[in-house]
Amino acid sequence: MDGGLIKDPVVSTDLERGPHMFKALVDKGAQRAAIMSTIGLVLCIAPLLSLIGLVWGIMSLRRIKRSAGSLVGEKTARFAIYLGLVGFIAGVTIDMVFIIRG
Repeated sequence: MDGGLIKDPVVSTDLERGPHMFKALVDKGAQRAAIMSTIGLVLCIAPLLSLIGLVWGIMSLRRIKRSAGSLVGEKTARFAIYLGLVGFIAGVTIDMVFIIRG
């Protein structure tokens, strides 16, 4: 016995993993873009919110791809892009119908 300590091979510390092992961070921009796109889709009278979510989603997706694995959230960013596009098209269409009908 080593002083009564039992070493568990399953549990490892950060020092045993080495400096190259880290936990990837979630990109907050992707989450914000998804929220903005969702709000823009729900409030179809405000297509600007969906457009902002779309742009933030594109920026977040580019940032995630350039991070070489240190950022995650690609699915969330893609979701924000698709939802922002649908919300923008729906919002513009609804706004145009209201403008034409007067």
